Amino acid sequence: MTQDFSAFLQQEIKNTDNNDGDGPTRKNEVIKLNATNQFFGRILPLGNRWFATEIKQVFVDITKKDKTTAQIALNFPTMDKENNKIDLTQNRLYSLINDMLQFNKSQGRDVAPLQMAPQYPVSLRNRYVVLAVNVNNAQGHAMELDTMGYPVIRQMTLAKGTYNTILKRVQEKYSAPAGGQFDNLGFISPGVTYPVGISFDKPNSSYDVSVRADIQDLAGMPQDYLAREADDSDYVHADDPWNWNQPISGDFEERVYGELVARYNRALQSVGQTTMAPVQSNPFVAQQAPAQTNPYAGQAQPQAPVTPQAPAQPQAPTWTPQGQAPVAPIANPQGTQAPQGFQGTVNQQPVTPQAPAQPDPFQSNGQAINITDDDLPFSQGAPAGTPTNTTPVQTQQAVQPAQTTTTQAPVTQAPAQPQAPAQTTEQTTTLQETDAFIANILSGVEGAK
Repeated sequence: MTQDFSAFLQQEIKNTDNNDGDGPTRKNEVIKLNATNQFFGRILPLGNRWFATEIKQVFVDITKKDKTTAQIALNFPTMDKENNKIDLTQNRLYSLINDMLQFNKSQGRDVAPLQMAPQYPVSLRNRYVVLAVNVNNAQGHAMELDTMGYPVIRQMTLAKGTYNTILKRVQEKYSAPAGGQFDNLGFISPGVTYPVGISFDKPNSSYDVSVRADIQDLAGMPQDYLAREADDSDYVHADDPWNWNQPISGDFEERVYGELVARYNRALQSVGQTTMAPVQSNPFVAQQAPAQTNPYAGQAQPQAPVTPQAPAQPQAPTWTPQGQAPVAPIANPQGTQAPQGFQGTVNQQPVTPQAPAQPDPFQSNGQAINITDDDLPFSQGAPAGTPTNTTPVQTQQAVQPAQTTTTQAPVTQAPAQPQAPAQTTEQTTTLQETDAFIANILSGVEGAK
């Protein structure tokens, strides 16, 4: 009897389509936030790490093997996992791009082009990557769940103006809903909290951020949502933003660097300036698929550029809470391991084995793409509010909330009945430290206006 391999064949084809190379695939597709796609959901804290991963991002055109041009995003994180500042001048590709941008500025035009036909001024822009969960605003405010009933945690990239607005909302000190308990990050909480809406305001060319304090039935996250893999390489239920926004490396970096050096040298020659030494490597168009020295580093992120909302702002300072003691490693590698740095509240609980979910991975991951009209702030695409993700939203809450203590509930609301608390290890930063950190960021923004 011949075995039916049709299902296996389709799965292999799907794996091939979603992973062009030997690198890892995303657990869940990213949330695409632009002029036609708005966000409604919750933003998650990252335990002892600051909730947003800051990167410098620029889109550049490169030549493919068939000699056509494609556009890719190059990302450079500004801080490591412990929130220590990274010296980006030590990265040769970053330094080259910065030199080309400064040269073009001095010439008053793109003599050394990073993009062949840019629709917006090309620059290294601050972007902030967060973990978020979509919430259905029409069906009982249920979180998006996978086939196993677990919340689908996705990455979302924010422009600097949107990030600054979120910080201002945190400072507005919303009281927690019934059954919830807010700490120093307010509504950016793993427990019962309020959803957040982010939408593009076309007349003002900026993004509006609204905290929906009128919605008080959004359940908490499972206590193991930040559980780490056994080798601590990634989260179990989500893609670590720091991993997935690393600079390119290996042969791929060599090829991109070589092509940009050649462009820069042609520009320098055109104005009679001294050129850089050419890169001694095979021509870019003759290379085969790059060998990745870092499994995440070669994944050039094909995320759409977000419309700039404010003049270039000072870079966010390093988060260094006072009086922080080193966090001891967790003996159980399957537990929720808290990275070092920003101190928040972290729940530690062994991970319950589950059958593997079948998320729809990020299909363009690791592939060079061209920017489409939908990625532009004034594109005429689907109306605002069009669903951006493909995983079906279930309305049944199948998980236990992370917070069960009722605090700061309005007098007119009945408090939620507490449940038996799970064993947790809590590390908290004082509210004053968090306020000072946010105020430091925003003071630089106000001073630059």
